Amino acid sequence: MVLDFKKMFIQKSYFSVSLLGKNLKLNINYSKVNNVEVNLLENDINIVLPIKYKNSDNMNIINLCIQKLYNDVANYELEYAMEFARHTFGFAPEEFKIKRLEDSYYKYSTKTLTINPDIVQFSEEVIYTTVIKAFCNIKHRYGSKLYLIALEKGLKEYEKYKNNKSNQELWIKVS
Repeated sequence: MVLDFKKMFIQKSYFSVSLLGKNLKLNINYSKVNNVEVNLLENDINIVLPIKYKNSDNMNIINLCIQKLYNDVANYELEYAMEFARHTFGFAPEEFKIKRLEDSYYKYSTKTLTINPDIVQFSEEVIYTTVIKAFCNIKHRYGSKLYLIALEKGLKEYEKYKNNKSNQELWIKVS
């Protein structure tokens, strides 16, 4: 087998990025490509940049790649968390948006729930808890007795869901 050295990577650097509660190794590679490529592997995130960016300050490009990755993962993860909360509480906001927020992970109004995609840095438990809190805030004033009752109900349902999910995964692995 003959190796094509023209397509080999030129440089590789390592950073760490938090995704779903795990620290993943960020590999930055330079290759003869036209577009930036981002690949999510089990324990790594690979970003392939065109060679023309090799000697330039490419942190803005890398940050944009990570933000894009967070947006994509948030679309997937928050869809399930929202569906869980909708079934738990029996309602859903009229509109749900994923949008980067300055100083919080969610914002709500009577019709719209906006969640910051940067929340996917944290574990699934933090994501679900945040969505549960947002649903409680939509219906009840923060800190009120009804809010605390709804929050307790949501957290108990999440514990059941999490336990069933882990038992199911264990069963799948065994069989």
